[in-house]
Amino acid sequence: MTNFIPFQDVKDSIVIKRVVRGDLPSISSDARMLLIQSLCTLVKHCWSIDPSGRPTADDCLNSIHWMPMIVPNPVRTADAAGCTDRSANLLMKLGHMHRVQSDYPNASKYFAKALGVYSDLGDSEGNASALLELAQIHSFQQENSQAVTSYSKALQFYNDIGDKGGRASALFGLATVHRVQHEYSEAATFYSECLQIWTDIGHKSGRADALKGLADLHRLRDEYGQAVTFYSECLQIRTDIGDRGGRASALESLAEVHRLRGEYSKAVTFYSECLKIQTDIGDRSGRADALFGLAEVHRLRREYDQAATFFSECLQIRTDIGDRYGTADALWGLAEVHRLRKEFSQAMTFYSNALTIFTDINDRYSRAFALRGIGDAHRDQDEHSSAVHCYEQAAEIFKQIGNTHDEAITLEQLANVRKLVGQTGAT
Repeated sequence: MTNFIPFQDVKDSIVIKRVVRGDLPSISSDARMLLIQSLCTLVKHCWSIDPSGRPTADDCLNSIHWMPMIVPNPVRTADAAGCTDRSANLLMKLGHMHRVQSDYPNASKYFAKALGVYSDLGDSEGNASALLELAQIHSFQQENSQAVTSYSKALQFYNDIGDKGGRASALFGLATVHRVQHEYSEAATFYSECLQIWTDIGHKSGRADALKGLADLHRLRDEYGQAVTFYSECLQIRTDIGDRGGRASALESLAEVHRLRGEYSKAVTFYSECLKIQTDIGDRSGRADALFGLAEVHRLRREYDQAATFFSECLQIRTDIGDRYGTADALWGLAEVHRLRKEFSQAMTFYSNALTIFTDINDRYSRAFALRGIGDAHRDQDEHSSAVHCYEQAAEIFKQIGNTHDEAITLEQLANVRKLVGQTGAT
């Protein structure tokens, strides 16, 4: 529901006149419109002058299904507690809306407000839900210690109220934090405990999530055979329960393993099947992810034209749906393609745009990758001092967030450039 957005105190006849004239506010410059960017984009496509460019009714329904929905102005009742509880639910919905747009500061603000309301009400389940969301936001921003604290508090609430499913969700979150910190043994312990709980309570979807988590660990350990086994079991469960979105996610994971193995034909097959499902169910975010995967395969094959095409389509979707992280990721991909083509001016533009977004959303991990990419572009142009500066910044960030693997890679690149500088000075 949009109420009077984007028109305030305007009669219907005036609204129609302004729409016909194209006198509409900019989505990107209106704070209220940003919250309904996906809906605005869909309406814009429906109004396309070219009938062939308009979505079908099924496409519209599928797209709307994936949009977050809230009722902004609830009807007031005499029940103050009920009204307050409704307020907490509204705050949670607003938090979700900002989260899907990678607006983590605002998402965190609303989830924290919801947590305060639930605490005042003594609502343990609400407290746990808000803490889970806050933990996820901390995790997205690589604030791992805060994430662990919030997940642990949520876990305690779920233990107290005997909610096994909630307990498994909190354990899953803790496992994920340990995974991103490369603490794979601890992560495996938590994922395995999740798997046991979800198996015991007959939660097939949760069981599939845990299997995927374990598969991710094997993939990160370069244990690709075991990863394929777990991903395949996850895929079978998703297929059995008719979860097409989950099936697409499992196919994408299998595609990634084959990509890492250099089995590019198999990777393309899985990515393409994933893309078809995401298109059929109207999941534009999932479609963008599949396009990104296909772009990466073509980039690794040095098929740069095809890679640029897929990255560009991915970028358009992520921009349309307001996914700032995804937008920056696609910009990074395009930057890589232009750098490998030695089109350094374009590469620097895309890297810089990606870096700006990653900085804005406080994604330090991705910011470090963008800085390293800029360093690569300077190195390839023999601009050694600039390359050294970027590599130093990237290595420091990787060190701060505990990513020793990428820190080592960046330090090696830094040493190589310094060696080149020394050779140049010697001549």
